[in-house]
Amino acid sequence: MEQQMQIKNSGYSHHGASRGKTSLLHWVSASKSPHEDISQNLPLLRERSRDLYAGGGPLGRGAIDRLTLNAIGSGLKLNVRIDPELLNMAESESRKWAAKAESEFDYWAASKDADFCRMQSFYELQVSAFRALLLDGECLAILREGDSHGHVYGLQVMLIESDRLATPMLKPPGVMIDEGVELDSYGRPCAYWIANRHPDSELSNQPRLEYRRVPLYSTDNRRNIIHLINPERISQHRGVPYLAPVIEQLKQLGRYTDAELMAAVVSGIRYILRSQ
Repeated sequence: MEQQMQIKNSGYSHHGASRGKTSLLHWVSASKSPHEDISQNLPLLRERSRDLYAGGGPLGRGAIDRLTLNAIGSGLKLNVRIDPELLNMAESESRKWAAKAESEFDYWAASKDADFCRMQSFYELQVSAFRALLLDGECLAILREGDSHGHVYGLQVMLIESDRLATPMLKPPGVMIDEGVELDSYGRPCAYWIANRHPDSELSNQPRLEYRRVPLYSTDNRRNIIHLINPERISQHRGVPYLAPVIEQLKQLGRYTDAELMAAVVSGIRYILRSQ
């Protein structure tokens, strides 16, 4: 008889997992894998995050720009610190090597040729990438060894907006893809499916939308792509916008601010009309 008795309420049953407390009765919650909870909701989260940044809320743009300024500023620079004993080098030789390495890096990073599109320096690319990480939740950077066009170094960084990372309509059979991130049999990212243009672009004379598979590593084991992401769950393969947890509050605050401002304008107009 005693073996058949079971304790139904213990531990968290009286607290966070309680189904009887009045304060928790109407709490509707559900959770599945990161794919269902995060990946499938990303398009709408990105749209609302960008709208808040563009002016849909009074604090959205300020929060992202302030974090970007504090974290990146004018760009993070290389600061070489090597162990001369480990490399069997003299102290003076190690200082010369470090100074030369910093000078070589800055020469590449300060040039527009560091950018595949030749529009920004590497320091400016850092700002764009970090802002995209906050605004969209992620950013892709492809490392290309392209034509240097007279520049000393051939390495170029190509930033890719997260909208272009998606699962193609004609998905290869037998391949597991989580919203554009191809996974191997162990669930590890092994390749990324990237569109040749923005899927929603309406510019004329654009090429037909196609998706290209970019392996994470090249045949010589060099990394092809860097996926900037700050995962909040294990086995999460797509990033969540920084403003996602407070989207509703920021939008409501924006509506309240607009209503208060409009009320002040109407009150001012009434005062002017009464005084005439």
